Amino acid sequence: MEFAKLLEGYLLTCRTEGKSRKTRELYGRFLQRFGFYLDALGIADIADMEADTVRGFLDMLAHTKKWSSHPMVPAQEETISEHTVHIFSRTLRTFFNWCLREGYLQDSPMRTVKAPRLPKKLIKVLTDKEIEELLFVINQNKGEVGKRDLVIVSFLLDTGVRSGELVRLKLGDLNLDGTYARIERAKGKKDRIVPLGASLCQLLWKYIHRWRPKPFSPVVENVFLTQQGTPMKISSLDRTIKRYGKRVGIPRLNPYLLRHTFATLYLRTCGDVEALRKIMGDESIQTTQRYCWLLPTDLVAKHRLYSPLDRIRFGKLR
Repeated sequence: MEFAKLLEGYLLTCRTEGKSRKTRELYGRFLQRFGFYLDALGIADIADMEADTVRGFLDMLAHTKKWSSHPMVPAQEETISEHTVHIFSRTLRTFFNWCLREGYLQDSPMRTVKAPRLPKKLIKVLTDKEIEELLFVINQNKGEVGKRDLVIVSFLLDTGVRSGELVRLKLGDLNLDGTYARIERAKGKKDRIVPLGASLCQLLWKYIHRWRPKPFSPVVENVFLTQQGTPMKISSLDRTIKRYGKRVGIPRLNPYLLRHTFATLYLRTCGDVEALRKIMGDESIQTTQRYCWLLPTDLVAKHRLYSPLDRIRFGKLR
């Protein structure tokens, strides 16, 4: 069967299975690009594909410059990241597994194709000093927007929620007396409870009763609003966080770094990976264990506590 018809059927299945619009768009975009590759090779029927066809596609991606296929953005010298190529590989594997289940293929061309290796990069989380400087700079803005941004950054640092979860947060999701927030239809369409610290609860109360703009419409119940009273968007949130990063001299700052910082600091002080998994909303413990990588300073501190020679007081033996 032709790849284009199978793609149409696959995306229909994704929709009926309840996958989010964002996920479906990602699958469609990535698989359509694979379809263009097949067209260039003159392959119309997926039964004519081989494992080397997929390997050739992944290799081509690994050497493709960023934005090279975008009609409006100029191509960059940097190539597509290993993570993006890895997502392409996972998307293809999921698609061909569906083809097998539906009986369109007898064997998957991905069966012998290994996913590209991902580099294990150590993310440099924010230090206590950087956090203090960031909050100090934001707090210098005396207007309602500055106060809103202070609460937003504090919320991300104290809970580790995702950008989309924060902008969708409703007033009814907050229980300041119980010091928790309910995150509805999070990633994987699963609800969860996120604890809130006492300081964050105080900031949220002040924001809601003193600084929150008047909603554009009575039906708008989002906690965080723009100056016009409309719900914030993820893109606006990302730009806001990055702008503060530039002002305070932390160019790597973004919402994900705040999430990663929360997770790392939580494990550093608590160490309960399973509790962190539930707070973060991760599907598996393996996902949460990404945050267990110790920073150089953590390794030094651990070594000071458990150094074999220090424990037997080697220095006194000389």
